[in-house]
Amino acid sequence: CVCVCVCLEPLVPSIFFPSFSPVVNVQCVVLQWTRTPASVDADGFEITRTCTLPITAKISVAFEQTPKRYKLNVILSKFLQIDSGTVVEVNNAVWEYIRSQDLRDDESPDVINCDAAMQEVFQVEKLKVHELGQRIQQCLLPPQRVEISHTIRHEDNAHNFGEDIYDVDLNVETLVTSNTFMEHASPALSDLDAKITEHIEALEVAKEKREFMLAFANNPQKFILTWVTAQVRDNEEATTLSSLHKAARQSAPFYEKWTEGAAFQYLSEVADEKAKKQLQHSNSNKTTTTTAA
Repeated sequence: CVCVCVCLEPLVPSIFFPSFSPVVNVQCVVLQWTRTPASVDADGFEITRTCTLPITAKISVAFEQTPKRYKLNVILSKFLQIDSGTVVEVNNAVWEYIRSQDLRDDESPDVINCDAAMQEVFQVEKLKVHELGQRIQQCLLPPQRVEISHTIRHEDNAHNFGEDIYDVDLNVETLVTSNTFMEHASPALSDLDAKITEHIEALEVAKEKREFMLAFANNPQKFILTWVTAQVRDNEEATTLSSLHKAARQSAPFYEKWTEGAAFQYLSEVADEKAKKQLQHSNSNKTTTTTAA
């Protein structure tokens, strides 16, 4: 009777492995267990079968990570220089390349002009922005399973029960990247950022004071002359700007919509008044001529 027991034990405490789905092949007999939503979390599994020793058990384990990670095909992996990643990580890497190479079309921002490297990956010269996600999805493959070939034999050492250890590299969430750590660290980081900004502003003020006093110490006469000249120039500019603003405010009403009608009405009244005076003057001349006759 042979017992195949696989135990997953992390090297770092408080780091929990993601869910896994094992497949064990013992003497051409394949035993597969697929995780379901109702499955209980566990850090190992055990299978018992009757067979003749020695025998080789091939263990294949697929880890289900959240967020789900994918294996990149050969071309995309060579293009991004990464072997696997989440959908977000792969999309960010592609967009970082697009921005660094300035591949967005100037006339149509929703069009990406693929260079030689991107053409090799996506097999197109131009690409719509909304098509990029689908193109990337086509280059993602299921994550590679962990394959272990373990030989089970009778052990001469009474204290060794056929136990062997295999190291497997996995991307797991640590305390540094966990949301809990970031929630506790955010207030402290914000305080540190505020202190850094405060010190930078103090350094800028101290730098300006030092430059001011150093220029005065090196050549007081030239410094005072330059400073007074600058003050006079600033005063003239301020006066000029004030005059321009005052003139603009005074002339602003003449550019409003009602000014054209008001001007036409005023000119019409002036013309009517002038016509009345001319008519009165003409009638007065006629009356004088008749009296003389």
